This record gives sequence, C-alpha cells and structure tokens, in this order.
Amino acid sequence: MATIRKRGEFSWHVQVRVRGYPAQTKTFIKHEDAVAWAKETEVAMQRGLFFDRSPAERTTVADLVKQYREDILPLKRGRHFGPCLDAIEAEFGPYAVASVTSSAIATWRDKGLKKEKLAASTIRKRINTLSKLLDLASKEWGCPIATNPVKQVSKPPERNARSRRLSPIEAKWLLVGADESENPQLRPLIETAIETGARLGELLSIERKDVDLKAGVLTVRGLSGEGSKNGEIRRVPLTKRARVVLKALPAGINQSRVFYSWGSPEATRIVWQKTLKRAKTAYHESCRKAGKKPEPGVFEDLVFHDLRHEAASRLAGKLSAQELCKMMGWKTLQMAMRYYHPTAEDLVKKVG
Repeated sequence: MATIRKRGEFSWHVQVRVRGYPAQTKTFIKHEDAVAWAKETEVAMQRGLFFDRSPAERTTVADLVKQYREDILPLKRGRHFGPCLDAIEAEFGPYAVASVTSSAIATWRDKGLKKEKLAASTIRKRINTLSKLLDLASKEWGCPIATNPVKQVSKPPERNARSRRLSPIEAKWLLVGADESENPQLRPLIETAIETGARLGELLSIERKDVDLKAGVLTVRGLSGEGSKNGEIRRVPLTKRARVVLKALPAGINQSRVFYSWGSPEATRIVWQKTLKRAKTAYHESCRKAGKKPEPGVFEDLVFHDLRHEAASRLAGKLSAQELCKMMGWKTLQMAMRYYHPTAEDLVKKVG
C-alpha cells in the first residue's frame, strides 16, 4: 500500500510498501505527482515489473567510467577503450545513468560524424563501449535500468573493410628498399609478416622459445605475452620460406626476442615509411633507365598491416575458411570470407 504525507509547507513524502519488495520512498513538490508515482509504483510491484530506479538516478556516467577504468580496462588489450571512455565521460559524465536517452546518444553520434568528421568505425567503437558500460551497470554493478538506450540507436554503417594487397611490382621493390636499410632485420621482419600473416606487435614480441623450426610452428603470444589482439595464444604453421628466414636470423646477445632490434610498433612504422620512400625511388629510377613510365599508385597508401592482408589472400588459395581463421586468429568466418572469391569453374573442380 502507499502512504502519502505532507512534509513541511512545500513537499509531499510518499512511501510504497508491497510484500516481496523493499519499501520505496520519494518526495514531490506537487501532490498529484506524488499520487501518480505511488499508483504507478504499486501497480508495477503487484505485477512483478518493478525495479528500483534510485541507484540509476544517483549514479553518474562518470562513476561508471571510473569503475570500468579500475576493474575492466586493465584486462583489455584493445588500445581504443581508453579514448572511447574519455569521449563518453566528456559527453555524458555529469548525466545520471537513468537520464541517458537514445535521443541524446543519437545527437552525440551525429555530432561526431558531421561536426567532428570522425570515422564511422570510431563512432561505432564509442557507441559499443557506452552500451557495454550500461549493460555492466545494470547487470553487475547494482544500477539497473529498464532498457539499454543504446539498443534503440542505429550505428553508422562500416565502410568496406580494407583489403589492400601488394602488387607484383611492390612485392619486388619493397624488399629492395628493405635491403638498403641500416637495420639488417628489416627484410626478415617484412618477409615473416607476409609468410605468417602475424600483426606487427605480435612479430615484435616473438621470442626464440616461440619458434619451433623442427615442427614448423610459430607460437604467437602478443605484446603482453598473454594473448594476441583477440586475447588468445595461437600456433601458426610456418611456410618453407618463413622457416628459412627465421633460421637465418642471428640471435642477439642477451636477447630473447627474435626481432630484438625493434623497440616498438610505432618506431617500426616510422622506419616503414622511410623504406617505402627508398623502394619507390629505386623503382622510379629503374623505370627511368629502362625508358618506361612508372605504374601509377605504386606504394601509395601502403601500411605495414597490409602485409597481413597479403598473407591472408595468398593463404586463402591453400586453406579452408575455418583453417584461415585459426591461423590468422579471427573469431568469425566473416573475416575470412573477404578473401574467398571462387569462380563457378573453381567450384566445379572441387565437386568433381
């Protein structure tokens, strides 16, 4: 039952008691608001639909971000979580959790796309992180909400996934540019990337103990040593060329890492840009001497991660989609299917 009492000159105090629920109290300025809330709360309790909104009304989004940073973020491997939390706190930090609406989230989305000119992928990561934050608050942190407002907001569509490959010209002259580097490990690093499909951070973290040339297997542990980007340690089969390259690499003095001469992925990317410049210069000089016009677009917009796409494209002709997922560390077949484009004639050969 509900009890409404006048408190002082300007407020009404409401208490609702229904068996099976803790007593709920709230104060209103208007008597009609007090009556409406009392009826609504009592009916919801009697129907088994009531939940206590008060934690969501007194907890702010900034509180959730703080708890996520302390409890969840240290366990995450993705680098985008920190910036996403920063963006969420900047936009919604003062909001009570209960006051975060789908319209407010949609406005935030549109501002990011139109005013800040952010990539659709960035917006999606931010929205997904906010959704995860609200789900955790509701299900595990004692701050229940009726529905997650993010579920009612459409996300910007992802652009077609990048699938840049090396052209035959680039494959040849990239190694020429690498050979001209002062670092003798640059060419082996590039070749290992193409042969294994491992990410740059994974390659730089490989230790001698991870390379089993006899079995022909490379164990990829990731930068933390506890798993790759997707959080799993995986065993990658080595091609004949990969084995030759890794076997020829000399061990560093007091160095456990295979590619010990590289400090970080960021430093390696700087060297990569210089390598592309050398390779392009060498290619253009070769064309000039041969009296040929250089092919347009050679080495344009080529990043180190494209070597992973190159590896996957080559391996797709040898492995099934499931096998390719296992080798590359992908969680879904959707990632692998980007590299499979069999013709009807190809399928005829397979079915006999």
